[in-house]
Amino acid sequence: MRADASLETGIMRQIAVDNKVDAGIRGAIDRLSRSGQPVTPEDVEEAAEEVVRSHGLRPQDVDMETAIARASGPPPPPVSDAEYSQAVKLIVSTPPLDPETKAEVQRLADKPPPPRAPAPRGALDAFRKNQDVFDKAYKDFGVKPEHILGILGVETGWGRNTGKFPLPATLRAISEKTGPDGRPTKSAIRAGRDLAALARLSAQGNLGGLTPDQIRGSYAGAMGIPQFLPTSWEALARSPDGGKRDPFNFGDAAYSVGHYLRASGYSKDVPRSIWGYNHSQEYVDKVLGLSADVKASLGAAQPPRK
Repeated sequence: MRADASLETGIMRQIAVDNKVDAGIRGAIDRLSRSGQPVTPEDVEEAAEEVVRSHGLRPQDVDMETAIARASGPPPPPVSDAEYSQAVKLIVSTPPLDPETKAEVQRLADKPPPPRAPAPRGALDAFRKNQDVFDKAYKDFGVKPEHILGILGVETGWGRNTGKFPLPATLRAISEKTGPDGRPTKSAIRAGRDLAALARLSAQGNLGGLTPDQIRGSYAGAMGIPQFLPTSWEALARSPDGGKRDPFNFGDAAYSVGHYLRASGYSKDVPRSIWGYNHSQEYVDKVLGLSADVKASLGAAQPPRK
């Protein structure tokens, strides 16, 4: 019980810090945009770092890239502390991983399985059912459908396999990892932030109507059709209709991948933007290979209609 209480306090503290930092960065970005001067990414980063320091934090204590992305997106809906607390209690009360599953998660984390590319035929059906979304992603982000479909194919076979591990328990197990010095590892710190993001997403209604305990994901804590971590889904997911974001809705997933790739520099370097999605050259090669096959199967020699 004491460990649960400590975890609950830690997640609530992380939520409070993130919310304050986000509000500050959002305000700083707004002031920059109203200055009448061109605003560079460096200007935004400098302003964000000033906000972080004003809260008694160091930039290295915060995931600055994610914080800036979060604050640059649509403002979150108003949520009370009580609603956040309820979401956190639900996460904390989820049963922990049993020893066998915990060992499997650790084994997969230590030696991730190689990325797999399915046969491209499944992409055609996904494209036909969601062509308006792919058209909008191309119009809004300049991202071609074959690259979105390539990522979604490698990640989950276009939604066929979104993971088997209970998400809150998996993130909790990762957050407990320590290094040889007894201090939390980088992945543990990230998982703690993901637990806070998961609670916010739940309280804000951005989990497709599911509660955290109903979600199963990957051994790394990724979820949904595009396999975003909760922090990434919170910061970079977008819905094509501008509404709430459902990681298990194909249209939201495809549009969000388009936004993610655009934010990772797709217009300048497609392979590098895919690397931003997953830091693995083998992954990049698999996605690009599947994308080429998908393009051929779609007969997409030209960009989609605008």
